[in-house]
Amino acid sequence: MSSRRNPQREAERLLSGFTLKKNYLAIVLGIGSPFFLELLQRQQRDHGGHILLVEADPILLEKMDVEVPVITPSENQLDLLLSEIDFRKFQGYRIFTIPSSFKLNPDFYSNAVSHIKKALSAKLSDLFTRMEFEP
Repeated sequence: MSSRRNPQREAERLLSGFTLKKNYLAIVLGIGSPFFLELLQRQQRDHGGHILLVEADPILLEKMDVEVPVITPSENQLDLLLSEIDFRKFQGYRIFTIPSSFKLNPDFYSNAVSHIKKALSAKLSDLFTRMEFEP
């Protein structure tokens, strides 16, 4: 599902200008570019940070043997991932869309992004409330 011409270059282009760092979250919509996920995981090993993969096709996911938290139609590890993030130090997130994956099931990916944004917003709201009322 990745580029037929040069999948490595496509992955590098998608990631250009971004470095995953500690206290940051990279959300990847689709596993259509295994090279992209590999580059991102390398950054995670070097600099820290968190990766969440959203994939509409659980069978494809099984074949890829992915080692990051995932959201699929039948599995949602978002709460697990969010419990690992220290939101007092959270710096932000970036969403990467793998076009070849997204176009196969845009409704699934759009709904997942909406769910993720709401969950992140709730976590940050809870943090701000605690900061306001705790000494």
